[in-house]
Amino acid sequence: KGGADIKKIKPYIKIFFERADIFLLCLCMICAIFGIIMVYLAVVGMEAGGALTNPTKCVIVQTLSMVLGIGALVVLYARYYMSPADPVPRFFSFFLAFMGAMAGVVLSGNVIQLAFFWELTSLFSFLLIGYWHHRQDARRGARMALTVTGSGGLCMLAGMILLGHIVGSYDLDNILAAAQQVRDHALYVPCLLLILLGAFTRSAQFPFHCWLPHAMAAPTPVSAYLHSAT
Repeated sequence: KGGADIKKIKPYIKIFFERADIFLLCLCMICAIFGIIMVYLAVVGMEAGGALTNPTKCVIVQTLSMVLGIGALVVLYARYYMSPADPVPRFFSFFLAFMGAMAGVVLSGNVIQLAFFWELTSLFSFLLIGYWHHRQDARRGARMALTVTGSGGLCMLAGMILLGHIVGSYDLDNILAAAQQVRDHALYVPCLLLILLGAFTRSAQFPFHCWLPHAMAAPTPVSAYLHSAT
């Protein structure tokens, strides 16, 4: 009986995997609609004196809407850019994972959680840049991007740990409220340098810009989203 049930659903499973790009595209469109609603709520909250008048919350909502909205537009473009010969479902899976990691960075209320999602963006960047893994330049660009941004991410994690040690809490709200305490601490400069290393490597600032030209080996939709995030 179990075998018969599997045979009944097997055609539907086959259709899902054959049209996985369409399902993922629909998911991205839902994300885009959600982002537009969030922007609307932020604007209404600012005008009406609602809960979203907090500047920090407004920045979070608007940044999240940009991550989801622009990501959905790039996915729509990728739907018609990618060749049918390419493993498109794998591409969209990596792309949505990268989008989710970026959303995680925006929504994190804890600096350790933020550093975790920050490193996930490096991991999924590696997978997206090396998507055409049969090409040597794509493999080289992916390895270089992971080496530079991953190392910077570990430096940022160390800086976040120091920051939490200075404040006595890893909660982002508590850290922001203790700004003067952080600046007066003896570990402020090492902490600042470690966090800046993470930011500079991920955003390809000099002298850590070497990985960015090699990342152009990725498909164009990846470059459009990845480099705009950078």
